[in-house]
Amino acid sequence: MEDEGNKLIELGKMKPAISEGPTRRKPSRRINACCGACCVLLILGIVVLVILAFTLLKPKDPKIDVEDVTLQSFEFNLLLNIPPTLTVNATLELVIFIHNSNRVSLKYSDTTSHMFYRDVEVGSIHIPSGYVVARSDSPRVLLSQPIG
Repeated sequence: MEDEGNKLIELGKMKPAISEGPTRRKPSRRINACCGACCVLLILGIVVLVILAFTLLKPKDPKIDVEDVTLQSFEFNLLLNIPPTLTVNATLELVIFIHNSNRVSLKYSDTTSHMFYRDVEVGSIHIPSGYVVARSDSPRVLLSQPIG
C-alpha cells in the first residue's frame, strides 16, 4: 500500500493538463550553427556576384578600326569669277571593322561620323543602324558624302 500512496503523492505534484500558454523551447546549437552557415554562404555568394558584375561583365566601348579607304570619285572645279572659286568634291568608300569584346551583343542606331582635316570638317559619313554579335568583329562598308 505504501507504493500506492507514493504514486498518489507523485500524481498530486503533476501540473494540470490545461496549459497556460504555448511553451517555447530554445533553439539547439545545431540549428543556430546551420542558420549561421547559410547566412555566411549567402553573403559570400552576393559578394562574388557583385565582384563579377563589376569586373567580367562590365560593358566596354566597341573599338572601330578603318581597314581600307578607296577613292570612288573625284571632281576638281575652278570657276574664273571675281574672286575665283575652287571646289573639290570627293567620295570615299571606307571599310571599317567594329570589334565587340563584350559578353553581350551590341546594337546601335543610325548615326553620322564627321571627318576633320586640321580642325576643319571636310566631310561626313552616314552609319546605318546595325548589330554586332558578342565577342566578334563585324565589317561594314560605308560611303562618304561628297567632300567639298
